[in-house]
Amino acid sequence: MGTETSLDDQLRDLLDRLADRDRVRSEATVQSDIRQLLLTGGLGLSELDLDVDLETPVPGHRRIDIEVGFTVIEVKKDLRKLSVVTKAVEQLAGYVADRSEQTG
Repeated sequence: MGTETSLDDQLRDLLDRLADRDRVRSEATVQSDIRQLLLTGGLGLSELDLDVDLETPVPGHRRIDIEVGFTVIEVKKDLRKLSVVTKAVEQLAGYVADRSEQTG
């Protein structure tokens, strides 16, 4: 039972870090936290399930921040600005279109 509480505390700390808008952090740190969230977030994934590729090159001199199987994740340090969100949505749409074309 102590393990469950510890895992809950770790997950809460992780989510608090990701949600903290005032914390100064690099995108690499956010990427690492997202990977940890995938492992500890109740999805039933283990280290062996997560062959995570970071900064995967795609056409047009772009890079997918996080790619796990058929999932792509774009990381932004702060989503408070509409222009940042708009750009992230455009990037994700392009990544999904590229990968859909490549994988059928």
